[in-house]
Amino acid sequence: MNSKIPIFQLDLVLLPGEEIELHIFEDRYKDMFRDLQKNHGHGGIIRGQDQTGSSVIGTTFEIIEVLNVYRTGESDVLIRGLEVFEIVNWEGNEASYPSAEIYMHSTEVPAVCPESLLPLANEVLKVASSNEERSWDAVISLKEILLILRLSTEQKEEFLQEVVYGNWQFYLEGQMKLYILIQNQMRQLKGNFLLN
Repeated sequence: MNSKIPIFQLDLVLLPGEEIELHIFEDRYKDMFRDLQKNHGHGGIIRGQDQTGSSVIGTTFEIIEVLNVYRTGESDVLIRGLEVFEIVNWEGNEASYPSAEIYMHSTEVPAVCPESLLPLANEVLKVASSNEERSWDAVISLKEILLILRLSTEQKEEFLQEVVYGNWQFYLEGQMKLYILIQNQMRQLKGNFLLN
């Protein structure tokens, strides 16, 4: 299904379920966030600085809370990523901010880790907490795993592309295995060095 939404262009990638704070200071984005609040609407974030930006895949977002409003009209807002979209066409707009016609991808990223990834997710939690006796969790937040993995902007962009292609579980499995391997190697190295 195609729809038109305002687009916020930043050098970051927002994942579905991820929450981030933004400082809104540019006039065009102050206008955009004011309109979104007034209409209780959703916007979209893409990585890129212009309408020929580096990415045409992004994530819709909702405003969770306005944290602070300054006398200058600037604000701090907390947003949450929702669904992955692809830009179909940049739209002309009477507003000062960019907007685009988007296609919403039907592949959903669930809030909890799929059952097939639970063994690896539990291992990630065990390694991250340095607790060998950690109990098994039957339900693990996918957001928690993504936070632990600390994906780079480029890796987040790859993840969104894999959502579009329906391969995000395979991609996440590889990132979890890599995280476990690196953390275990770091522990071994720490045991081999004594610091003065």
